[in-house]
Amino acid sequence: MTIILGILLFVFVATASYSLYAHFAIPFFVSQLAGFTGLTFAFLKALSNSNLRLYFWFQRLRIWWLSDSVTRWWFGAGFDGEFAPTIIHDLVDFLQDRKRFRFPVKIDYVKDREVQAEIDKTLTLKVGFDPASLSASGQGHISILSKSLEVSYGHARKKIETQIVPVILALRGFFRPESASYDLNVDFPDRNPFFAVYVAHLKPEQIGDFRVLLHLDAYSHSPRPESVEISRQNLHVTALSTDSFKQLALDFILLSADTKMLSGARLGG
Repeated sequence: MTIILGILLFVFVATASYSLYAHFAIPFFVSQLAGFTGLTFAFLKALSNSNLRLYFWFQRLRIWWLSDSVTRWWFGAGFDGEFAPTIIHDLVDFLQDRKRFRFPVKIDYVKDREVQAEIDKTLTLKVGFDPASLSASGQGHISILSKSLEVSYGHARKKIETQIVPVILALRGFFRPESASYDLNVDFPDRNPFFAVYVAHLKPEQIGDFRVLLHLDAYSHSPRPESVEISRQNLHVTALSTDSFKQLALDFILLSADTKMLSGARLGG
């Protein structure tokens, strides 16, 4: 399709140029310009659908233009290991100690196995504790879940690098788990820019609730690969380290992913 549209565009430009040169008229020029614009748009769309690097370039240009557009995020973490029965109250002490935790904190409520806190005025986190006797893994389990927050494209990098990742690192340093996993969920206001890459060759009636699960071995050396689930208006990242969590978040929200890594990704169900 791309080749055919390219040939048609070339023929159109050649014939229109000759006609305008021989018999220039404003109405004819306007009609030719409209035709050229439509054909060029169709050609560039087909080209971007067949070339991942070019598609990302167009989408990054769109993000730059719509930098104030807002996406809705939530993020979470799961820590497994050995934790004292008083771990939640110990966490409250840690969060309120400005020498150990640098962000301002407001405690919303505290229970024996759960606490909710507002961190840095814009993050609200709920932290829960399941002792080994109640945990599916047979170890103590800490779950961390944020409330939904609105983030614009223009502030996405700053939000991740100066707030979300530092908070997660501080909490990991406090809990010192034996294993960890991290999640980021992003809801897009209109459509997920990555979605079109994987449905470009499908008919509209075939799309529906179509989802793509990518296993991304290139982002870490873990035997369990990182993964990204892509749907029409949603993106869900699952990572096993804070480094890969940060890189996946930036790559898939700001479309800076290495196309070689993506082309080597494994599709899964």
